[in-house]
Amino acid sequence: MKEGFSLKLGKKLLLSYSVFVLMIVGTSVINMFNTKNSAKAIDELIDSRVAQLEMVKDTQYAMALQDSYLRGYILQNQEMALDDMKKQQQSLDQSLAKLDKMVESTTMKKLVQDSINEKENFDQYAQAAVEAYQNKDTHKAVQLMNDKVQPTNDKILTNAEAMLKYQKTQLADIKKATKDSASKAFSSVIWSLIIDLVIACLVSLIVVKKITTPVQQLLTAMARVADGDLTGKLIKLKTKDEMADLANAFNKMKDHGLLYKTKENSLQLSTTASGLSASTTEILTTTENVSNLVEMTAQNTQLSSHAAKESAVAMDETAVGVQKIATALSL
Repeated sequence: MKEGFSLKLGKKLLLSYSVFVLMIVGTSVINMFNTKNSAKAIDELIDSRVAQLEMVKDTQYAMALQDSYLRGYILQNQEMALDDMKKQQQSLDQSLAKLDKMVESTTMKKLVQDSINEKENFDQYAQAAVEAYQNKDTHKAVQLMNDKVQPTNDKILTNAEAMLKYQKTQLADIKKATKDSASKAFSSVIWSLIIDLVIACLVSLIVVKKITTPVQQLLTAMARVADGDLTGKLIKLKTKDEMADLANAFNKMKDHGLLYKTKENSLQLSTTASGLSASTTEILTTTENVSNLVEMTAQNTQLSSHAAKESAVAMDETAVGVQKIATALSL
């Protein structure tokens, strides 16, 4: 059998182990990929939520400062406070614009958009209060600040609190989802391990059966040959490995042994036949001698019978003679 046309036993075992190793590597890679993607998604989600939280806090801080600067300018005549308020207004606009781009949920978009609208109202009311104060109408400036600016600022702060609460809730949900994801990943690893073990056992059983079945056939055939029985059927294996080569070699060995035994039996039979032929010749010679003896005995018997008849006749004649003599004497 040519090497190129047979899948050798070592290759078969190596293939089975390679399949098992590839399965473990494959499931491990899949689990690692899923875990990595889940971790990446969770990290991005957490980073986004944390960034939004920070942005909302910055918004709260800017709102509180701009209201404080406005009050300091109008109530305490602090000229620097007006410039600081304008800076906080610009900072707040930037924070709200960034937050609007970051948020994706409907709840957050609605809160952010409402805050942007209220911020525009705040700017208008604050500008009106500043103009009234600059026109020496402090009463109108204070009234605008209390009736318009403060409520608008409170609405923005309320929105900010609602956004903070929403983001904290989302982070709590993410934490729970992370635990669930970790639990699912652990379950996935366990089930993958169980499936790998089951498949590995099945592959091992198949390989062991493919090896032990021909070995058992060879052992049974060899036991029969060892007992002197060379009449068994030839071993035919469907495999193309060393077992098939061994079976073919055994078949050849048994054929040679059967031919040798047949030749030996033929020689013994020939010798026995020669002896039987000699014995037959002797028997024929003996039979012929016996036949001759029987014939001679028959001839002797016939002569004896003839002599007996002649003796009987002679005796009869003697008796007649004796009677005649007796008769003559009586006369």
